[in-house]
This record gives sequence, C-alpha cells and structure tokens, in this order.
Amino acid sequence: MAKKLFLWNPTIRKYRKSSYFKTKVGNVVHIIYGFGYDEIHDDYKVVSICTNIGHQHDFQEVNIYSLKNDSWRRIYYPQNETRLISSGKFVNVKLHWATSVGLGYERGWSITSFDLADEKWGKVE
Repeated sequence: MAKKLFLWNPTIRKYRKSSYFKTKVGNVVHIIYGFGYDEIHDDYKVVSICTNIGHQHDFQEVNIYSLKNDSWRRIYYPQNETRLISSGKFVNVKLHWATSVGLGYERGWSITSFDLADEKWGKVE
C-alpha cells in the first residue's frame, strides 16, 4: 500500500506533498502520525505508525519522513506487547505517544518517546 502526505503551513498558506511511502502492513487498520523539528539536523520530520491488528498479535510499522530530503524510510520499532495509540505530541525535542501496554485484562498505559535527532525510542517514567 502506498501513501502520500500533505504538509500545510498556514502562516505562508502553502503546502508540500511528500514522496510516496510504501508499507508492508497488509490490512492497515490504524495510522497515526507525529510531527516535529530536529534541531541538530535542521529538519522537520514526520513519523508514521501503521498498525495491523491481527488475530494473533498487533504489528506496527514505523516510517519517518525528512522534509529536507523529501524521503521516507522505515525505522526500527520494538515489537512487543505495546501499541502506540494516539497522535504524537512534540515536547522537548521528542515526540510522545500514549501507549497501551500488555494484552487483554492485563493492559496498562505508559508514554513512549522518540528522539527525532538520534532516532531512539524511550519511555517516560
């Protein structure tokens, strides 16, 4: 499945179309995004999380878009019993998502972070 994203800047009233990104997730049930600025590389980035809710387990594929390079690439996301469930919020140079942890009645909540500069995942304690 190929996707294209439009980025709108209301201040200058212009938009930019991203290049297409392809996902290996077959039946995409849910797509969420995060948007922020990478100060170190002077680049705006979009993180896309495509979720396929399967019979056995959920699978999430994460892609990152660089506005500077107009390119998408797939990045690592640890596939465990967590699921990013909300749009990313950009706070203190990192994107943050509400995260469902565990399965069934044992489910809890946490906040997952992603540093746009070093592209590392973390957890807010």
